[in-house]
Amino acid sequence: MLRKAHVRCGAGENLKIISKSYLSLFIPTKKVPTQKALEKLPSIQREIYFTILKRTMAMFETDYKYDETTVTVEIKGLPFTSKGRIVLDQGWRKLEYPASKKTDKVEDNELPLLQKNETVETALKTSEGFTSPPKLYTEGTLITAMKTCGKDLENVEEKEILKATEGIGTEATRANVLETLKKQHYIDVQKNNVTVTPKGKILCQAVENTLLSSPEMTAKWETYLKKIKKEEGTQEAFLATIQKFIHHTLDSSGKIIENSDWSPTIKSMNHTHKTVGKCPICEQMIIDKGKFYGCSGYSNGCTFTLPKRYVGKTLSEATIKKLLLTKETQLLKGFKKKTGQTFSAALILNEESKLLFKPYEKVEKD
Repeated sequence: MLRKAHVRCGAGENLKIISKSYLSLFIPTKKVPTQKALEKLPSIQREIYFTILKRTMAMFETDYKYDETTVTVEIKGLPFTSKGRIVLDQGWRKLEYPASKKTDKVEDNELPLLQKNETVETALKTSEGFTSPPKLYTEGTLITAMKTCGKDLENVEEKEILKATEGIGTEATRANVLETLKKQHYIDVQKNNVTVTPKGKILCQAVENTLLSSPEMTAKWETYLKKIKKEEGTQEAFLATIQKFIHHTLDSSGKIIENSDWSPTIKSMNHTHKTVGKCPICEQMIIDKGKFYGCSGYSNGCTFTLPKRYVGKTLSEATIKKLLLTKETQLLKGFKKKTGQTFSAALILNEESKLLFKPYEKVEKD
């Protein structure tokens, strides 16, 4: 019989397939099932039973002992290392536990008796082959890379900080980061393989060789957050530094992209946006940005926008075009009050280019 907490899984009960890590939660009870009872079990349940039994027995077995020899031979100034292993006591491995391919390879390699500084004869040969490109990332391996991103940092302190904080983001936010990248069309996922889109390549080139492309930035921020916790730093100073960093990055990235090979691509991407009229503030083109209409002069500081939905009513493209052209729309039906009551009104752009209802318009019930 097997037991987990207060659940008994016997010969006549259904035992679900469980992972190896979960097997350690089960222990055999004193009740020994008969051979007939075991034969009645489905094959998968029978395999699980004996796997758990074998693991429990291994806990009381002797250690697996071996003698491993490492030999380093120097040939023309280059070190070559070989390893050999002689098993002294199989211990718990007697229970037919499968060895790893690496362990099998070492055990099968028998080394001759050698003395230090002994001269040996060698036969060198070269082989030709082709390298394979690295495998594409999956969403799973990307999340793992985010968790272990600090392992290659040279600064030991920063490396330890990222190890303690588990790299970039948290368990709750890393998946959301990938979802955002997909929604913004920086990456594309096909058959679980992640590829970078042309838009994503532009972003990569923009942040290349900056702190944004290095986990070092996360380590520095985490360091200062600890100072704030110890009251050795302030929130205001931290946010001010981030603000300066963002402005500097945007300015640098803009110059990098403008002088890069991607500049024609960016211009062509900008031209593909649907235009609906001219901006009433800076006379640049108003383009469809998906959820709203915005000025193409945003990078130069113009923040003029128009919503696609206003007071419960969806504004058509024709309505937006008329509004930009004449600063006023015809009477529109379907606006909704908070009470749910609908009404009709015309829209205008006032002298400050703000979207408002036309004054003194007669309210009509639909």
